[in-house]
Amino acid sequence: MIKSNLKFKIETEVDKLILNASLEINNEIVCIFGPSGSGKTTILNNIAGIINPKKGKISINNNCIFDHQKKINTPIRQRNIGYAFQDERLFSHMNVIKNLTFKSKDQILLKKIINIFNLENILYRKIKNLSGGEKKRISLGRSLIGNPSILLLDEPLSGVDEERKFIILNFLKNLSLKKSIPILYVTHNMNEAKYLSEKIFEIKNSILIKRKIID
Repeated sequence: MIKSNLKFKIETEVDKLILNASLEINNEIVCIFGPSGSGKTTILNNIAGIINPKKGKISINNNCIFDHQKKINTPIRQRNIGYAFQDERLFSHMNVIKNLTFKSKDQILLKKIINIFNLENILYRKIKNLSGGEKKRISLGRSLIGNPSILLLDEPLSGVDEERKFIILNFLKNLSLKKSIPILYVTHNMNEAKYLSEKIFEIKNSILIKRKIID
């Protein structure tokens, strides 16, 4: 099995405070749990290149994509990251199928995602005519298309019904195992986090620390 990994050790600003975050993910799902405003999304945005850390290093599959000291900062489009945003960020002028195939036209994977995320009946609807849960499913599905090196998932299942949520969570677990892809999953739902992984981290006193799991 090819060892895929995400490593980062960064200092970044969250509401005028400096957050220290250090983590290594290898072919697995790691969850970051915690309340809104603690800096979970900021960590993902640093990895994706949407904002830059004040200091630190980030690497994907042992390739450095950010190094403050060496002035390395790989452009967003070259990082090969799948990102499902908390606010979806879908293209409102496109229909569902065009949003899904914006990065890749992989028909085999597309059919699987359409089925898993129950999108068959809304493929040609405009984004503005969709519910919040439908938009979440499309955003998550889109992040998986294009064979990304890692997945960053920010509250991807909020607003999704419980039955569909269980199907998607199982899909993510199987995807991590079969595709050997590191997944960093941000949530405020501890049940989701515990179902996906035994590695759960949270931000306390502006430091990312491993959380003890209590059943």
